[in-house]
Amino acid sequence: MADTILFFREPLPPHSPHSPAYRLANRRLITECRLSGLEPFKICSDAGQAQATEPDSVVAWETGGESYTVAGWIGGETRTVRCRIAPQGRRFDIEGMGSCWIAADGSSAVWRGSAAEISESLLTEALLAAVVQALALQNVFCLHASAVAVNDAAVAFIAESGSGKSTLAAFLDADQGNDWLRMADDALPAEMSSSTPHVLPHFPQLKLSPAVQWPLAKPGRVALKAIYCLEPVKLPSSRPDIQPLSRQAATLALIQQTHAARLFDARLLQAHLDFCAQLTARIPVKRLLYPHDYAALPRVRDVIQADLAG
Repeated sequence: MADTILFFREPLPPHSPHSPAYRLANRRLITECRLSGLEPFKICSDAGQAQATEPDSVVAWETGGESYTVAGWIGGETRTVRCRIAPQGRRFDIEGMGSCWIAADGSSAVWRGSAAEISESLLTEALLAAVVQALALQNVFCLHASAVAVNDAAVAFIAESGSGKSTLAAFLDADQGNDWLRMADDALPAEMSSSTPHVLPHFPQLKLSPAVQWPLAKPGRVALKAIYCLEPVKLPSSRPDIQPLSRQAATLALIQQTHAARLFDARLLQAHLDFCAQLTARIPVKRLLYPHDYAALPRVRDVIQADLAG
């Protein structure tokens, strides 16, 4: 497993101790430019000691290999993404933004923007999209989830956008009577180690302010205790209810709620399927039905607490 991910914009700059370095998903990310969205995860740079290798000549990636085209939500809109897979790694051409090359072992990436004026926010999104793909090549998959820490373990909530997972995590975090701490709002890297799934919460939550990101002083690797698949119901009078999911249904839910999975090639799709199946074999994944009403959240909290205690 590579500990370091190098990210550059062309032309490739020489490494130097002054290159910004960040701790993302338990890996050291070294870039050639400072990005304000990553500042909460900034660490002391020792880029000169980096062992990761830069991608082979990107010119050699221009032809050959498997290719396919998908649509992805990037930079606030749906964009066409052309994917090319080769032995050296993979290339993504993102409509209106530029191209990214990622080494086959996920250790490094090169970004070439379509214009010198690409905004910092778009560059940050491009970088994180590349990191998500690089992590997948290292068997770390980024769940579309919010999450909280409780009793030294993580509890995750997966759901489609607009289902209330961010609101639920924020409510639990603000609950003064409990020890819940929000660790993720939308993106949660997860991995299997031995027989235990863990999450890697040092990862930018772009919708949250820097002040409420998971602090670097907190653990960068936390055991995942449970996952709840949120299903809001419209009747405010409905009682929150937690129901078991079959392993097949739980695995499908995880597959559907993984960031950038539509960009995976056949090999990564199989690795992703294996990961989701292993995860559902190790921890409970349950359906949480609850009224889509903020006033109902104390009742939701109570049923989650009771379920975790049981």
